[in-house]
Amino acid sequence: MESLLARNASVRHLVAASGLSQLGTQISLIAMPLLALGSLDASTFEVSLLGLSEFLPFVLFGLPAGAFIDQRWRRRVMLQTDLVRAALLLTIPVAHVWWHVTLAQLYLVAFAVGAMTVFFDVAAQSFVPNVVEPVDLGSAYSAYSVAESVAGTAGPSIGGLAVRALTAPFAIGLDAISYAGSALLVSRIDRLTEWRKRDPADQRDPFVEQIREGWRFVFTHPHLRPIALCIGTANLFATMLQAVFVTFLVRERGMGAIRVGLIFAVGNLGIALGALLASRIRRHLRLGQILWMFSLLAGLGQVLLAVAPRSQPLPVLIAGWFVSAFASTVYNIQQVTFRQAVTPEAIRGRMNATVRFMIWGTIPVGFLVGGFAGTHLGLHATISVAAAGAMTCFLWTLLSPVRSLIGIPLPAPTGQPRDLTR
Repeated sequence: MESLLARNASVRHLVAASGLSQLGTQISLIAMPLLALGSLDASTFEVSLLGLSEFLPFVLFGLPAGAFIDQRWRRRVMLQTDLVRAALLLTIPVAHVWWHVTLAQLYLVAFAVGAMTVFFDVAAQSFVPNVVEPVDLGSAYSAYSVAESVAGTAGPSIGGLAVRALTAPFAIGLDAISYAGSALLVSRIDRLTEWRKRDPADQRDPFVEQIREGWRFVFTHPHLRPIALCIGTANLFATMLQAVFVTFLVRERGMGAIRVGLIFAVGNLGIALGALLASRIRRHLRLGQILWMFSLLAGLGQVLLAVAPRSQPLPVLIAGWFVSAFASTVYNIQQVTFRQAVTPEAIRGRMNATVRFMIWGTIPVGFLVGGFAGTHLGLHATISVAAAGAMTCFLWTLLSPVRSLIGIPLPAPTGQPRDLTR
């Protein structure tokens, strides 16, 4: 990983941009709910709608984003969406100074930022193979995960401190600055890396047919389909839990911004450990074994969140978040590298958009169900139901051809599935 970053400036800029924007996102992850709970006195359901607003664009725009990006330069899409996200988030501290922030504004900003994130994420994920050699794909995605880990560890702590010192609206302003910094880093990526490998003008099929092609490729693939369904199910229950988690910590466990940030910060160290150990784990286990074992382990981490005692819950909550973050990172590095390798360059954007539609499209449902359940069943009961559901996700990979996968192949020259079990 270190040698790849040392010799490839484009990868360094791409990873740094991802880490910086993720740092700001983690700050807003703490600041937005605390702003809604504190200054705006939002209900449990109203707080859950923040998450719904942010992730609803993945359902609405997820599939068109792939076809759109396969016809455009991915670097340019990343740059433009970073700048728009920065401008949108700046409206919150500006409104706080000149008038007042409302829940409606938070929902609109969350939705618009989410829409830009759909296009940025699909473009960035599809762009990685343009800046690295095939043998370096795993190292590149590990570097991505390390950057996210550093951001995930520092972001919640900074967010908690920023809310305390600056108030929540100005803490959200830090997220806007992070997106501006990310845009600057993206602008420094060598644009020739993409020009050498693809020509958007080659995409001449009708727009709807391109969307269908991406869907057919994923849904008829014997490995990509169960992998995506596993993550989609996991995200459904994880976001059901997330919809009420901060509210649960604040209102039922009496925690302030600092302790809430500490849980996320220390727990997210699991991302770093997962990224650092992913390649070593891959040397000792077959790919199929990793994918079902670590999806099960991620569910066990959420069970720890549900069984944390009332007295001194902090260590168990941190441990649960850590285990879930660690297992999810190991799983994601393997599955992202695998799906990029088996997908031809010409449809990589549509493949990523289709998979992200399947795995992120369940998130708005999770927030909606979580908010409703938290209001009518109770916060702890909702977390317990979500944890139980998370324990079933591994079945998609265990009871499918995925369990027989040996390793990650070289990138596919065509769109035809190949035998990867030998």
